[in-house]
Amino acid sequence: MLVQTGEEEEICLFQKRCKLFRHLGNEWKERGLGTIKVLVRPADTTALAGIHMDLRAVLPGDIPANSLPAISSRLLMRREQVLKVCVNQPITAKGVPKLQPMRSQIDANSLCWSNVDYSDVKDGEMSTYAVRFKGSLVSLLAN
Repeated sequence: MLVQTGEEEEICLFQKRCKLFRHLGNEWKERGLGTIKVLVRPADTTALAGIHMDLRAVLPGDIPANSLPAISSRLLMRREQVLKVCVNQPITAKGVPKLQPMRSQIDANSLCWSNVDYSDVKDGEMSTYAVRFKGSLVSLLAN
């Protein structure tokens, strides 16, 4: 049985396994381990009909990001094994999260940003997040 996730008509432009943290009070709390994705819902999915039957099978880089006009895009991450959504944030022209590297040498492979998140609250809530990847950011961005 195929589970409907809401990602069926979205294209994944980026995906990478990472650990997600949320800033609460004066400390970083771990939110989960999983694959973070940048998903785009194209305005016209019929152009992709001959390429793949299931858009979830489209790999990052298969389709140039600027080749299809998008209706919406978002940042999504689910926790491994339980698949609970731990980050679900829209990416809009006005609300593109500004990714910044962490300031310490220890976290040289981490990025942080602030954005409205809809994973816990239906109406959204402004939060600050960080992701930590294995390897350096230079090698991550090169792939």
